[in-house]
Amino acid sequence: MILPHTDSDFGFHLRQPSVAHFHWDYQPVVRRIMRWVNNMARGIGDRRSSFTKAEFIDGVTIGPPPEG
Repeated sequence: MILPHTDSDFGFHLRQPSVAHFHWDYQPVVRRIMRWVNNMARGIGDRRSSFTKAEFIDGVTIGPPPEG
């Protein structure tokens, strides 16, 4: 069972064993959130969904972390 982390972190590339995680561009997500906040502030209902492409970075984070 692989336990992926949902966010990328620079330190993941340095870790041994490697950490499984997803990587994506945050800017479109931030822009969508800002549009939603602005619409809510104006009283405009906004129930649109949006998607962003993500890349799975394989790793070996399996089970509990090592002790010590």
